[in-house]
Amino acid sequence: MTETFGWLVYSQEPQVEYAYAEKTARFGDGYEQVAPDGINSERQTWTIELWGHLQADDMAGVRAFHRLRKTRGESFFWTPPNEPMARFRCTKLSATDEREGYIRISCTFEQTFQP
Repeated sequence: MTETFGWLVYSQEPQVEYAYAEKTARFGDGYEQVAPDGINSERQTWTIELWGHLQADDMAGVRAFHRLRKTRGESFFWTPPNEPMARFRCTKLSATDEREGYIRISCTFEQTFQP
């Protein structure tokens, strides 16, 4: 069963980059045709930074969730700001332990497509 990432302890608003898969045909006279490549031709990549106390703000749960997902490479559901719920994988993760039980987690979520 696919899990859902539901923590909202952002230290700054998540940022998104959109990438597009396209097929291009170039002709000798400088003309080119561009068309989407496949039905999922747009892919979102989100940069997220979460911050909070290990006990008070569920940061221990966030940390455990990402360690499990990163090592197994499985996708999870997440609802980005102003976007519908979709499947993502955590492809980059870093954590900084701060004073008095606080932690900052930076991660990159890449959209994935599965049937």
